Amino acid sequence: MAGRAARRELLKIAQIESQSSDESDESDESDESERAPINAFLMLAAQTDDDDASSSCSSSSSSDGEPPPHQTGTSRRTNTQPVEEQEQDIDQILAELGFGDQGPATSSSVPISSVAQLFCVSRNALEPSAELKKIFGADIRQIDRAGGGDDFAGASRRVRRLAARGRIMRHELKPGLLITPRPTWPPMQSPGLVLTATGASADHDGKKVFSYVPNAEYVDAQEMYEQAQATYDPRHIMALLQRNPWHGDSLLSMADLHRSTGDAGYADELVEMCVYAVERGWPVGTLLNANAIGNIHVPYSDYNRLLFKALMRHAHVLGRRGLPRTALECLKLLYSLNAEDPSGVLVTVDYYALRCREFAWLRAVAKGVAQASTMPNIVYSLALAAHLDGSSDADDLMAKAIMMFPGVVVCLQRRLAAMDVPMSEDWAMVLVNDFFAASADGLADTPSLRKLVDIFVERSHSLWKPPPVQEFMLRSAERVASLVNTSPDMQRESLPLGLTVDEWKSVGDEAFAGGDDAFAHLKVHDFSDAIAAINPEELDALQGGVGEEEEALMMDVMAGVDDLGDVGPLAAFLRTLLPWVNAGVAPGDDEEREEEREEEREEEREEETE
Repeated sequence: MAGRAARRELLKIAQIESQSSDESDESDESDESERAPINAFLMLAAQTDDDDASSSCSSSSSSDGEPPPHQTGTSRRTNTQPVEEQEQDIDQILAELGFGDQGPATSSSVPISSVAQLFCVSRNALEPSAELKKIFGADIRQIDRAGGGDDFAGASRRVRRLAARGRIMRHELKPGLLITPRPTWPPMQSPGLVLTATGASADHDGKKVFSYVPNAEYVDAQEMYEQAQATYDPRHIMALLQRNPWHGDSLLSMADLHRSTGDAGYADELVEMCVYAVERGWPVGTLLNANAIGNIHVPYSDYNRLLFKALMRHAHVLGRRGLPRTALECLKLLYSLNAEDPSGVLVTVDYYALRCREFAWLRAVAKGVAQASTMPNIVYSLALAAHLDGSSDADDLMAKAIMMFPGVVVCLQRRLAAMDVPMSEDWAMVLVNDFFAASADGLADTPSLRKLVDIFVERSHSLWKPPPVQEFMLRSAERVASLVNTSPDMQRESLPLGLTVDEWKSVGDEAFAGGDDAFAHLKVHDFSDAIAAINPEELDALQGGVGEEEEALMMDVMAGVDDLGDVGPLAAFLRTLLPWVNAGVAPGDDEEREEEREEEREEEREEETE
């Protein structure tokens, strides 16, 4: 009875905190950086609703507070559920909040480093609906409920007609932390990959190591995928998805193919399916509870690679959908799983931090992560953040970035010129300066720096395109160009920290003095929003062409798919071959199918008469 009473008390506290959180979300806040009141319960659970992740993580390491007293109010909820159901609900809520049989974690059992605090993940911020609510208001969820028929918006007319008649068998998939499954997705009996603890690592400060363990079915699917990938024929991968619709690498490959054929919306859905398949294998409450803060390491090897590829793709998808805050939180989760950063989180995290105006967090990363302070994208983004924030040291930070990596200015202006952005005469005079021209040519000698500059220019050039930002950069570039040929004493008087131009440049060169390309595994196109379109004829040539029988099959399939939007015939054909296009359609008798065909013929006759 004592344990039952304790659980009830914790449940009451959780309900009080959830009510206060809802009230704070609905109120109009004049300052987005205003922090929510800190309380010990959310500290222990490490699931604060505060958008400032660094402050939430620092509060989670404190264990001196006391639980808040019960709020006094006239309205009280009465429980009419049976005792067994109440206890089951209590246990479920406590498990989700990170409380196990041994009680909440304390700071003494979970040491948290400063870097881990920076990349602490806010569970609420991982949900795209939370950011949509901030953008469009609280009514967005009601609009979603009112438009519930959109679940089958991408399906064929026959599927939508069957859905209206209630003849679609919905497969209820368990919601995940990152992805809310769609009703049109195929069922999942059990995850093919399960994240399992494999022990502690002495090489990573004793962190608990987790790795994905596949079942026998997934191992066979992976072997078939490697064989299909060697053929360069997408039809083999589609055949594999017919047998195993939740194979992660196949889903990502088909997402690339659909994006290349112009079907970007469906490509994003395939990426979401891959992320959902990966997170279904996470143990309950492992990655986002208090014990996981800075205490987990997932090696970048074997089946774990799929986790990093899927989360990085998902972050880019969120960014393209206009949800930079959610994308930033996804990248923070990715970095917290492996601080060695094999997927290049630090290469692109500044872009999303600027888009969602997390300027304070970006400055904290530059100070807390040693590698970040000498990366060109971070240095330039710090200057832009200071300018957008109205900071008085913005000009000095911009001059510092230009002196450390002057080649970035040249590459960035070339990229903007390729986008038909007019270049002023002042910019032309700056770029012909020997200091900038020689630095741009010298990037070829440092492959690591060249890779980072190319990724930064490709990823963040849109942030530097507005005229006010261009004027801000031009002002600092002219300042540096005017001081290049002056005496060292004059430079020390005019430049930050009393260093000369050559001394600042040596700081940037020294950071990439090694000849090895530490970022060789990163590809520039993976960080780009540009789409490399594939001509259908070229695709046919790659797979040996399409025979007469296959072409006839394509025409037959396309005859029944009349409303796939603006996608091309090849993209529509590829979509129809995937197993979940008509998944869950209840089999009907011949009479009903004949009625459907007759209705389609009547609609065609009406269209011809019109």
